[in-house]
Amino acid sequence: ITKGNLMTTKAPIKIVKGAKTYDLHLMWDLHHKCNFHCSYCSPGLNNGSVDLLRIDDLKGLIDRVVSHYKGVLGYKNILFSFTGGEPTLWKDFQELIVYAHEKGIHLGLTTNGSVGLNFWKRTSTFFDYICLSYHAEFVDNDRFLSTFEYLHNQTETVVPSVRMMMHKERKYWDKAIEVLDKIKKFPNWTYECVYILDDYAKMSVHKTPYPSKEQEDFLKDNAFKSQFTDNSYVHLPSVLFDYQVEYAEGGIGKLDENVLINNNQVDFFGWQCNIGLESLFIDAEGSVYRSGCAPGKFTKTLGNIFDYKNIEFPVRPIFCSTKEGCYCPTDIRIGKQKLF
Repeated sequence: ITKGNLMTTKAPIKIVKGAKTYDLHLMWDLHHKCNFHCSYCSPGLNNGSVDLLRIDDLKGLIDRVVSHYKGVLGYKNILFSFTGGEPTLWKDFQELIVYAHEKGIHLGLTTNGSVGLNFWKRTSTFFDYICLSYHAEFVDNDRFLSTFEYLHNQTETVVPSVRMMMHKERKYWDKAIEVLDKIKKFPNWTYECVYILDDYAKMSVHKTPYPSKEQEDFLKDNAFKSQFTDNSYVHLPSVLFDYQVEYAEGGIGKLDENVLINNNQVDFFGWQCNIGLESLFIDAEGSVYRSGCAPGKFTKTLGNIFDYKNIEFPVRPIFCSTKEGCYCPTDIRIGKQKLF
């Protein structure tokens, strides 16, 4: 709203979860082991171990989540989003996916695409979304494209999204462009070209400077692109995230987390927040938190998956106690309201 030369902004007083949104989104860093060792990625995100994981513990954790959130709270739709590390490196990951699917859990996966096709033949139809993350320093282009083609052509599998980590070095940049040009020859695709950050492991907001204006312009123009020209078999991702904002001045609008961040409207101190009711986060050490970003900073651990029987899942909202602001989109995208 503009009054003369003065710019004023409506004040949000409530963020509301839409009726078709997942009741619970559980984000799970399964482990920190990866077969890629990209220069921009902290060793802490790829030199970990999968030796501690035991399938019985993880099945027990799934049973507890289902019992609490579906049984006690009456939830219908629960999404598990798996990241890593490279989740598919764990030998029992396929068994875990099958078990979760049989329990009625919706699934999402971010992967570098290096796993063999046998994995996808068994599990691809179970996922609400599949994100293929491209890393030019280590990826085999032919294998990556073969995986994309297989998933693209399965009538009951979601069209995979492609996340291109665009390395500034020319040989890797050109390698990525080669793959992207081939992906765009398919009838259906979604991709985003992503800046490399200065400190990827610490969720830095500082973009690595790129050596040419051509690269900078390309990144701006290809932040997100999609095409769906063959609707005879396309199965679109069915990810359900729909939140709205209510304002003190009246009116309701669709939530855009970045708008609130840019307008400095993310101070939710004292607000009632459904974090832990609508979201959970499990780190690579198995600790369970309410918060998806900076786990442990604002909310204490709820327990650990290796002692899953004693995890204390939330039954009520919390009151936000941080005065530092909430700059994490996944934590902003949680039902919350200002009470005073």
